[in-house]
Amino acid sequence: MRNLKVTFFVVLFWLGFGLAYMWSLYYDSTRWNIGPIVSNGLILTTCVVYLSWSALTIIQYKLLKQPVVKGQVWRCILILVVSLIIWQPLIAILDTSLSSLGYGQPFPALADSLSKVIMVNVFLNVYLQIFVFIACGCFIYYQHLQSMKLISSELESKNAKAQLNIANVKMQALQSQLSPHFLFNCLNAISSLARNDEKAKLIDATARLGELLRFAIQASQHSVITLSEEIEFTEYYVNLQQLRFGDQYEFEIVTKNISDTSECPPFVLQALVENAFTHAVESAQERVSIVAEISSDNGELFVSVKNSVDQNQTVDEGHSGMGLALRNLEERLQILFEKNYTINHNLNEKHYIASVRLPTTDTLSYAN
Repeated sequence: MRNLKVTFFVVLFWLGFGLAYMWSLYYDSTRWNIGPIVSNGLILTTCVVYLSWSALTIIQYKLLKQPVVKGQVWRCILILVVSLIIWQPLIAILDTSLSSLGYGQPFPALADSLSKVIMVNVFLNVYLQIFVFIACGCFIYYQHLQSMKLISSELESKNAKAQLNIANVKMQALQSQLSPHFLFNCLNAISSLARNDEKAKLIDATARLGELLRFAIQASQHSVITLSEEIEFTEYYVNLQQLRFGDQYEFEIVTKNISDTSECPPFVLQALVENAFTHAVESAQERVSIVAEISSDNGELFVSVKNSVDQNQTVDEGHSGMGLALRNLEERLQILFEKNYTINHNLNEKHYIASVRLPTTDTLSYAN
């Protein structure tokens, strides 16, 4: 298809060149009053001559393709020299012979045709052929650059798709870990109720667990969910823990500048809250205060969970590092945001704070 387009363009260009030549003859004949010069024979002759130039251009284009692409300069020069040696006599004879026919004269002999060759026309034809040669070389080089750009773009696109597929597979694997991990923690809460023979609470806890699992399964199938859904899910989780721990903790969620369209990856807030229950509430001998804060500012979403630290706990019993939920969260954020996020945890004498800062997803797109 590309070769056909090139051939069509070349033929059209040279026929236009011939048409311009005949127009100049007609204009000169009218201007200088020398009578009609353009005849049917001259039109036929001009078309044949310039179609011959079209043929030369196409041949040179095909011969130069490989050496230009490979940067074979000497081979290109050789093609030019040989084509000049072959083409110049041919075009000179063709031009003078057909010119005689164009003006109504008989077809001349070869010797007569050569005798009518004008050196000025020879030089012009040489310059024209060199120009055609350079134009073909430049056009081939331009095509080569465009092809390389296209190949590079296709490779980048394939690599990007491959990386995206790998990231999606990894994300699915990470999120598939959440359901068993989450279920394990919830069953721990329910088993403690069963051991204490608290049937009413056990029935309530089982119903709440069903709601939590339904939400967890749905959320794990998406890269992002709305913040309202994440908050609702976390509150369900906290209510289930309340059946287990009773008044052993107090929990509060504070939101600032959060819109209805704000989104976040699933299990962000829940993972921070779960970390507080696992490392603080379960082993605390005093009442634990847990405050979750969610705010949005300057295109960033900030989520933090602060819990009080039992003074009777040692560092090993408290938050000595990131638990499974936080490590899983960090890996998911790495896939979604690369380096455009931060996750921190800090322990002091009175509080443990785990926080996440990431871009708001109001204007970002993720594959759900």
